[in-house]
Amino acid sequence: MEAISAGVPVLVSKYSGLAEALREVEGGNAAIVTSDSYNVWATAIKKKKKVERKLRLDEAKKLRKKFGEKYSWSKEAERLSTILMELIKGTS
Repeated sequence: MEAISAGVPVLVSKYSGLAEALREVEGGNAAIVTSDSYNVWATAIKKKKKVERKLRLDEAKKLRKKFGEKYSWSKEAERLSTILMELIKGTS
């Protein structure tokens, strides 16, 4: 999350909660490494590093923008509020 928020290139494991969220974001799948093999990770890092620096940063900024549109604080706070209110109503 910190790397995405900072607008820098990121790679995440397919087993992480962040990967689950990224799958819902345009361009997010490119940041997901689908194996726990160190060889696959090394290849993914090298592939990302081979991309011209400016393009890497532009892609990271685009991912940050798309992620923010999908998972804004206000939307998530409203969703949490709704869930909590439903729980409270259910216990009354």
